[in-house]
Amino acid sequence: MINMESSNWNERLSQLERKWVNGTITGPEAIEYDSWYNQGQEEIVVIPYSFAVSEEEHRSRIFQKINKGIERRSCFRIGRVAAAAVLLIIFGGTIFYWSSQMRQDEMPIAGSEGQKTAILPGSTKASLRLADGQIVLLDSAANRLIAKQGSVNIRMSHGGLAYEKQGHGGSTTYNTLITHNGEQYSLVLSDGTKVWLNSASSLYFPVAFDGRERRVEVSGEAYFEVAKDPGKPFYVASNGQEIEVLGTHFNVKAYPNGGAVETTLLQGKVRVNGKFALSPGQQAQLKNGTVSVKDKVNVNAVIAWKDGRFNFDNADVSEVMRQLERWYDIQVVLPAGRTSDHFSGTIPRSASLDQVLRILQNNRVHFDLQGRRLVLLP
Repeated sequence: MINMESSNWNERLSQLERKWVNGTITGPEAIEYDSWYNQGQEEIVVIPYSFAVSEEEHRSRIFQKINKGIERRSCFRIGRVAAAAVLLIIFGGTIFYWSSQMRQDEMPIAGSEGQKTAILPGSTKASLRLADGQIVLLDSAANRLIAKQGSVNIRMSHGGLAYEKQGHGGSTTYNTLITHNGEQYSLVLSDGTKVWLNSASSLYFPVAFDGRERRVEVSGEAYFEVAKDPGKPFYVASNGQEIEVLGTHFNVKAYPNGGAVETTLLQGKVRVNGKFALSPGQQAQLKNGTVSVKDKVNVNAVIAWKDGRFNFDNADVSEVMRQLERWYDIQVVLPAGRTSDHFSGTIPRSASLDQVLRILQNNRVHFDLQGRRLVLLP
């Protein structure tokens, strides 16, 4: 067992830490450094004053790097050390790291009877309900013409759906794009508006926008890049809320069981329920019939799902679990009183549930996983 009281070993740990932070650590050195963690140690690794003179300064530098998308990171207390660290978690006031490179001898997370099959992340899939009620299953593989409705061709292309308008005329018909748990999809509407649909969501929309305005309905979560057309305003209805748009980028989160309905503006300008005008970086929250506006929202965290990441910004454990539940198609049971636990950090949505749960396990979160049912323990 490594003697952590040894001044030589402490000096060696600090040397390896500096190399890891600077991205100069070699393969053998990374293994040597990782072996310290595997001994079950939880001692503090000293950070040189040349890097940070206090934990507050160090914490600030970490968040600055996260905001800039820099993946080289460091910490005062290490939960998992490796060159490919991709997740930083703050749990109980302590900063931890997780590596995406699991050791070959690490067994899958198991419940009392063992978890025999790894639960994989979601994928690019959806279902399209056409105007006549026909259901078309969509995935990311096929490139083909699905249907022709009026003057619009509906085509699968490049892992998404595109509505290509060929002319004018015809009655207005509606389609619905539906994603279940473990699915997400994107499409381009007939006016050129781009929409990304998160898991457990739906978008109800006209095949063509032939009137004086453009209207769609969202349940769940969607990100919009609305094509500009000042003479034809764009409206999004979602769970008791209406958003008026002229041309902008914004995210709508309106899950039936997801708490407040949130509209987050990234670019342009929107008006919520006819009177709440948002500027970029603001978020309108509708809860119990009342709208409030939050300033200086972490928009990168809000839209991370669209870019293939979880990004938790001081999220309570219930929000973290809701996101995992939708993406991994599992059932989560939360005990009362666990919402005081908060998490911050990022992780690829391509990670398996096994890898994500290991983070929780390493940071004193206890649970029981049986099949696709995850019970967090008090």
